This record gives sequence, structure tokens and C-alpha cells, in this order.
Amino acid sequence: MALATLQNRLLQAEKCLARGQFVHHNERTIAMSFSARTSLALALPLLAFLPSLLSASCAPKACALNDADCDQVPDDIGAPSRGTAGEWLKVDTNKDGMLDSYGIDEDGNGTIDGVGLDLNADGFYDAIDRPDAQGTYDGVADKITGSPAEGSGGAPGSGGASPGSGGAPPTTGSCLTATPSHSPGGTATGQYQQVDTWRANCADFNTCPAVQYKFLANGWGTNWQSHSITYAGTQLSIDSYLGSEGIDFSPAGYPAVFCGLYSDIQSGECGLPATIASLSRLDSGMRWSAGSAGTDYNVSYDIWIGNGTTQTAFLMLWLHDPASDQPVGSATASNVMVGSDPARWTVWTGTHQGMRIVSYVRPPGEDSMSYSFDVLEYVRHAQQNYALPGDTIMSVAGGFEIWNGPVTGLKIEDFCVDAHPL
Repeated sequence: MALATLQNRLLQAEKCLARGQFVHHNERTIAMSFSARTSLALALPLLAFLPSLLSASCAPKACALNDADCDQVPDDIGAPSRGTAGEWLKVDTNKDGMLDSYGIDEDGNGTIDGVGLDLNADGFYDAIDRPDAQGTYDGVADKITGSPAEGSGGAPGSGGASPGSGGAPPTTGSCLTATPSHSPGGTATGQYQQVDTWRANCADFNTCPAVQYKFLANGWGTNWQSHSITYAGTQLSIDSYLGSEGIDFSPAGYPAVFCGLYSDIQSGECGLPATIASLSRLDSGMRWSAGSAGTDYNVSYDIWIGNGTTQTAFLMLWLHDPASDQPVGSATASNVMVGSDPARWTVWTGTHQGMRIVSYVRPPGEDSMSYSFDVLEYVRHAQQNYALPGDTIMSVAGGFEIWNGPVTGLKIEDFCVDAHPL
């Protein structure tokens, strides 16, 4: 083979590879709540697609979302960072001496401003991860395609960020309202698929700053079979779900949306983790609707408590309690009210994997279909009355534990977390 031909094929292969290989991280997904004796942790598989290096051509060219020029980078994120020979330049993101991620030129000045992220595992970039001042990459999206323009709604200095000043929309909290804005969505069929998302209380991001979340498909159970889940921002809909309860009573999975640090998976900026002492309030809300098929599921909050980033306990709220399943441990108290919240609960307490778990459960037939509360009131109540340990709220998640399918039509219509520091 002539040298020029070989060089041309290698360059073509590099371009094919650039469209198929993205930043992947070693991740672990955790079940949020459990029936008795449920196992929690399950490692995520690492997926990568590597084209043949000597192939003269790659698969028919397709375009990323919002990629009018079809250069494999959404136009509102930037463009590939190219070398003098037209090759897509790489970056050593983990400082191990190996070039491992493809660079993005965000402002068109010819320099690398960050690396591309494939958030929904569809084979195309949809976000950029910018380095910090020390050149360190954290693997978290700083801007997602389709996010509101930075500084939209006001000139620089008038309440909006200056163009190019970095990041997704401002990350002050917001909570349940009639007309929130949600990031663009999609459909998840991967067992452990996860996507960075955002939500804001209205369309004006200076008045209603956006909060960043993460969607987890989270089919962690041993008897999980398949699912199709539609997501957008903090909304999700169970289009189909198949699986069955494990021999340890574990659910088939827990599709959810969360804010904060959940296992070793971190959402974008949302105000968590935060020490309990640093917060004046931690508002959250969830609005949900039942499906057209299936009944063996709960609707639940899973709130991780820790000392710093080391988990020490689980705090759960079950807004819907299925007849055939129950929380870990045993019922400790009934007809319980917490702070200013008029809702009444049965409280279950127990131990799982050596950690304390406290679950507040709505009585059968008294589902909370649209529910807002101050997480801090429940954390303090559980610490004062049920020995819940920890000084930090690591994450707040909302979702469905599904024990037995088929389940269809079950929806989270809205979910939000609003952290108020002192």
C-alpha cells in the first residue's frame, strides 16, 4: 500500500473514531429504596465502539443534535479542535500521559476549550466538559446542547452571565410551578443509561435560573429484563418496563432523577452535596401520575446522608406504598407528622449494608400525587427521633421502584430540588 494511501486511510479512520469514541467514566449505580434484604450496588458496564483503523471509509455520516454543519459537534457547543493536517485533536483528561478525549473549540479561536461528552450514549457529542483553572476535567457537562444561551434575557452585567462566561444556565434553585422549562429529552433503553438534564421554573433564565440534574435508567435488579423510558429535564415516563422481583425481594430497577452525589455519580451543579449546617431550607417537590398497566411499584424519594462524601444513612419518603412490598426494617411509629407538613406517615426503621435507613411511608390509599416539602425538616426529625447519622445531605432522588412488570404509562410530571444556603 502506498504511503500516501495509508496516511489518507489513517486520517479517515481517525475521523470515524472521533465520531464514535467519547469520554466514558467508570460508574456505579445504586438502588434508591428497597424491599426487605435488598442489595444496593451494581457496577455499570463500560461501552465503546472502535472502528477499524485501516478502513477506507466509515458508516454513513449522520449528524449530532443541533449540528447543522454535521461536523459531529452541536453548533451551540462549538466545533472540533483541528490540527494542521485536519485531524481532530485529543486531550489527556486524566493526566496519565495518554491522549484520551476529543477537544472542542467553543469560541472559534483555534484553541481547545474543553472535551466532548456523549451524555445519552447515542454515539454523538451533546455537551462540553471544560477544565478548571488547574486543567482538571471532572467529567460533568458544563454546557448541554439546547441549553438556554449564556446571558440570554439580559445584557452582560444586567443579571445574566456574559456570553462565553462558562457553564449551563445559572444554578440557583427553583421548585414546583405550573410552567417549568425542561432540557431536551429522549428515550432510554439502556439498562444503566444516564443523561445530564436541567430544569428551570420559567423560560426567563435570569428570573428563573436553571438547576442541573441527572436522569438514571437504573435497571439494577437481578431480574430486570427491559425498559423504554422517555425523559426530558426532570420528567420521565415509563413507556414499557419488564422484570420481576429478585429472590432477595429486590425490585427490578429504580428509574429516577437526582440532584447531588449519588454513589460515585455526580449531577451538574444543583446545590448538593451540602452540609446540613450550611442550609436554611432544602425544598423539593414531585408531581406524578399512575400508569395504564401494572401496580407493583412505589413512588419514592431516596435521600443520601453522609459525613462529607462518605455515606452513613438513607432517608426515604414513599409517596405511594404498593400493597405487596414494604421498606427495609420494621414499622416503628404511625400517624407521624413532621414540622409544618400536614402529611401523616408510618415510619419504618432498619439497617442495610451496615447503614441506618429511615423510611416515611404514606398510608395505603393516601397517595401524595403532588407533594412539596422541606427536606431539612425530615432530616432533622429523623436525626432527633430515629438515630439517623450524618452531617451532609449528599443527594436527593425521586423515582419509581418497580418490583414486577409489565408497567406502562407511569410518569413523573415534574420534580425539583431547591437548595437555600444560609
